[in-house]
Amino acid sequence: MRHPIRSFQTLEQLSRASDEAGADERIHAIELLVPVDNGEDLEGLRDALAPALSEHLKADRLTLTRLVDSERSEHFSFAQTAQGWEEMKGLYGLHPETADRIDLHRLRAFDCERLDSPDDIYCFHLRSREISGDERMFVLADFRGRSPEHGHEATMHLASFERVFFDATRTLRNHLGARDPSRRLQWNRIAIFTSPAIFLDDQVAARLARRLAPATRHLGLEKVIARLSVLDRAQPEKAAKPLEVVIADPTGSNMELSWRQPHLALLEPARDYERKVVEARRRRLVYPYEIIRMLAGGSSNNGVSNQEGEPDLPSGKFEEFDLDEDSATPTAVSVAGRPYGMNVSSVVLGVIDTPTEKVPEGMKRVLVLSDPTIGMGALAAPECAGLSRRSIWRRN
Repeated sequence: MRHPIRSFQTLEQLSRASDEAGADERIHAIELLVPVDNGEDLEGLRDALAPALSEHLKADRLTLTRLVDSERSEHFSFAQTAQGWEEMKGLYGLHPETADRIDLHRLRAFDCERLDSPDDIYCFHLRSREISGDERMFVLADFRGRSPEHGHEATMHLASFERVFFDATRTLRNHLGARDPSRRLQWNRIAIFTSPAIFLDDQVAARLARRLAPATRHLGLEKVIARLSVLDRAQPEKAAKPLEVVIADPTGSNMELSWRQPHLALLEPARDYERKVVEARRRRLVYPYEIIRMLAGGSSNNGVSNQEGEPDLPSGKFEEFDLDEDSATPTAVSVAGRPYGMNVSSVVLGVIDTPTEKVPEGMKRVLVLSDPTIGMGALAAPECAGLSRRSIWRRN
């Protein structure tokens, strides 16, 4: 191939230029763009170039990019270390700056397989190294939007944002559809990382989330995250503040929208609670504690009415009861404060206290939910014993 020879000559020229620049000047990064014909092997080009990297090349990073008309661009990057030039692992063909923008480093605890996707959409099949069966699909989108000269109002970027969002949902749906329906992955995620600094009001975010919600159905999503750079209307001259809008629908019927500081820590394998939620979803059922979270969690849409125009549920309290293991006779005792998902019987029971307009001090009701992850939710002796102890309900 003629391209490696041209690349070698380019590297030699760069090395001489680095020497002539002097010891005090250092290059942050070198971008080497290589047009490659269809069918040519970039792996071979990379392997041929690696030994040619000179220690006199005074740069922190060198990225080799393959340019092919009919295929996506691929990148191989090398970083300068104390041991010399070493290839940067774990980028899956992405440019290092793109990997930084979409927080690719958070997936290091998983074995990742990059799947086909449109430009600026990056789809990965994740497998946990620690927990067998913890598999998910993540779609990460890099949204750069329009230039600042078009203004900072969120409405100026909505059309482009929606296009990226629909590309992401379509990519995830296509890859899920190629799998065995009986092994459909759950606990998937879509994350869109936006570059433009914008003014964004709660009302606009809630309306947009409701309008886009239908496109997320049957995708087994844990949540959708939008990383934003939000400007303060009161002080527009200040730097934009990074925020994340998190949209979830734990029960499939009540969208939750919340704001938070960006999460940058490594993504952890699914916990016991999350695995139970996934197990229920695979049976097209709802884990009972997700219903409790919805009933006791209060406002989820920042005060905006839901799709039916009804206000959100008020915030409530749930006191869970379970059988006393030390009692000689079946007795239900309060286990308030116990982490969700620690029940041993296939029925979750307790008292939920919810304030209403007519009863602002709170209206207490008995809540009994079947747990399909234990004995298919069947009523056996422990469940019947717990339900039959009416004294606890009279007390409350």
